[in-house]
Amino acid sequence: MNLLGAHSSRRPSPVVQSIFSEAPAASQSRLRQIYEQLPQTAELPDFNAFVAFAGQWFVDYRNTASVMPSSPQLARAMVLPSQIRRAETVVEFGPGTGPMTELLLKGLPEAGKLFSFEINPVFVDYLAAHYPDPRLHVIQAGAETVCDSLREHGHEEAEAVVSSLPLSFFGVELRNQILSGAAEALAPGGVFTQFQYASGLDCSGRFPRFYDLRPVLGRHFRRVRRHLVWLNLPPAFVYVCSNG
Repeated sequence: MNLLGAHSSRRPSPVVQSIFSEAPAASQSRLRQIYEQLPQTAELPDFNAFVAFAGQWFVDYRNTASVMPSSPQLARAMVLPSQIRRAETVVEFGPGTGPMTELLLKGLPEAGKLFSFEINPVFVDYLAAHYPDPRLHVIQAGAETVCDSLREHGHEEAEAVVSSLPLSFFGVELRNQILSGAAEALAPGGVFTQFQYASGLDCSGRFPRFYDLRPVLGRHFRRVRRHLVWLNLPPAFVYVCSNG
């Protein structure tokens, strides 16, 4: 196992460099320590995704909500329902550094399309650099614009919507706009997936409080199921919703 710090000639990517420069001054030295000290292995060859999340969490924790990307186990649990339905037009909310984007692209047919909504320009650049796939269309807009944005791209609906948004950090009005838009955008028989960390904290107000996401989703979808994915940091519930 080699350490990144052992390779003095290795330079951070432009994405990582931009994260260092945008982070608060008090956080920059800590981010550089993370980048220098974390191990580089064949199983995990690129720490850009980790540093991107860590950096954006320092810059704006409410919109990033996590210091680490989703685990492969959580990504698979989120993406599997869309693949079971063989979705050809898929919408993704909050792709971040793309752990679910990658799986969604692998499951898409050659003529399929993936519309990923991401408001963070650092993540938008990261996706463009790491996933140069013509089926991927990154839309730098909020998820609440999903219906209008799909129509602008010549689509009225999608067979699946996969959301990694930190809904517990959003206000009630924005949360409902996003969920109602997702429900409206779904084709008949379509599926919506959303995850929530098992802590179940609602951080949209002044003080965190516990809440259950199921009744929130139940106001927009007739069927809501959930299961727990332990192999994530932290563990997370995956909600599978439909109106079929």
